[in-house]
Amino acid sequence: MKRRDFIKTAALATAGAAALPAAAEAAVKSSSLVQSMNFFSKPLQWMNYDQLAESVAKLGLDGFDLTVRPKGHVLPENVERDLPLAIKAAKAQGLNVDMMVTAITAADNELAEKILKTAAQNGVKCYRMGYLQYDPKKSVLQSLSDINKTMSGLEKINQSAGLTGCYQNHHAWKPGLFGGAIWDLHHVLKDVDPKWMACQYDVRHAIAECTGSWSTGMRLIAPWIKSICLKDFDLKGDRKGRSYPRNLPAGEGETPWKEYAKLLKDLNIKVPATIHIEWEYLSKEEKNLPYAEKTELAINRIKKDCDFYKSVLC
Repeated sequence: MKRRDFIKTAALATAGAAALPAAAEAAVKSSSLVQSMNFFSKPLQWMNYDQLAESVAKLGLDGFDLTVRPKGHVLPENVERDLPLAIKAAKAQGLNVDMMVTAITAADNELAEKILKTAAQNGVKCYRMGYLQYDPKKSVLQSLSDINKTMSGLEKINQSAGLTGCYQNHHAWKPGLFGGAIWDLHHVLKDVDPKWMACQYDVRHAIAECTGSWSTGMRLIAPWIKSICLKDFDLKGDRKGRSYPRNLPAGEGETPWKEYAKLLKDLNIKVPATIHIEWEYLSKEEKNLPYAEKTELAINRIKKDCDFYKSVLC
C-alpha cells in the first residue's frame, strides 16, 4: 500500500471510530421513553446556583427543574436578575434548565407575566403552575367552570410568552384540592391547546388517589401530558390514625414502574421528566454536618433514585 493510501485509510478508520460513540449515544436517546431527565431542585434548596449545578451534574442528569416561587431557588420578585444566573450556572456544568416550578395560579397578575416572559427569554420550555381549589360556596360544576376560565386565561398568556404551562395531578392532601382524580383535570383541559396549557402527570399521586383506575385516567389525559414527575410511595403511612401515602426511595414502593413505562410507550408519550425526592434522604443530625460531608451523603443517596429511574425509562 502506498504511503498516501495508507494515511487516507487510517484517517477514515479513525473518523469511523470517533463516530461510533456519537451514534451509540443517539441510539440510546432515541430508545429512551423521556426527552430528558431533570432534577426537581426543592430537595437541594440549601444550595446556591453553582452548588446546585455541580450536584445535579454529579447525578448524571440532563438538567434541573428549578423552583421559581416563594422560598424557592429563585424568588419571583427577583426573577429578571436571578433566573439568568441560575441558568448560567447550569450551562457551566453542561446542564439545561428547560423546566421550572412556580406558584402561578392566574393570568391576571403582572408578576406572573414577568416570570413567564423572563423564563421563555432564557430558554425555559415549560413550567408547573400552583395548585387550585374548589370553592366550597359553589357546586363542583360551578367551580370547574371557574377553573376552566383560569386555564383558558393561562393558555393565552403562555402562548404570548412562548412556553407550556402544566398542572400537576396531586393526591388530595386536604379537602377541596382540584386535580387529584385526573377526571376533573381533564374536564378543564379538554377545551385548551395542550401546546400551551397541559398536565404534569404524576404517577405516584395518580395511584395514591385512585389506585386501580390510574391507568384509565392516564389514557384519558394522555394528549395533555407534556411533562412527568417521578417518585415512589406506598399506602402504609399514617396520618391522624388513618392510612396515608408514604414517600419512599425509587423502586421500594408500590408504583408499577414496568407497567407505567409500557403505557408511556404505548401512548407515545415522550416528554421531559422531573425526579422528585420526597423521602428523608438526610437525618436531622446529618443536616447539620459541614457542607462538603452533607453534600456527599445527599448526592450518593439521591443518585440511587436517579439511576433507578434511568434504568426504567432510558
